[in-house]
Amino acid sequence: MSAPAVTVIVPSYNYARYLPGALRGVLGQSMADFELLLVEDGSTDQSPAVARSFAARDSRVRLLTHADGRNHGLPAALALALAEARGRWTAFLEADDLWHPLCLERRLETAEKNNAGVVCNDIAPFAMPGADMAWFEGYVPRVMRWHA
Repeated sequence: MSAPAVTVIVPSYNYARYLPGALRGVLGQSMADFELLLVEDGSTDQSPAVARSFAARDSRVRLLTHADGRNHGLPAALALALAEARGRWTAFLEADDLWHPLCLERRLETAEKNNAGVVCNDIAPFAMPGADMAWFEGYVPRVMRWHA
């Protein structure tokens, strides 16, 4: 099995209410060459059940948990996922955020076109999950450069 272009990392702790929207946003991307590492960080709500249901439906989703099943915090969740990541690129998404359907495609195009190490984009606040989103049609990632 070849490595995916992108590893998407979604850490989650007690985000059952928002997690489905975030995961649907990743799985609905215009490019499909990615793996989604969903780190269930010891949630006490319905997040584990939500995570298992998405992992069961799509082979690109891998569910990761800490060996003891407890909450270890964001840094440990990210470290767990980064140790498992197989993609050439890594993207991060908070479990209560949503992605534009072209997010990965445009980020990857921008990174490769500019030989960039880091690409980011602006945010657009939204009210509630399930609300209609009016996506900014001029969606363009930004390139960040550091000079030593």
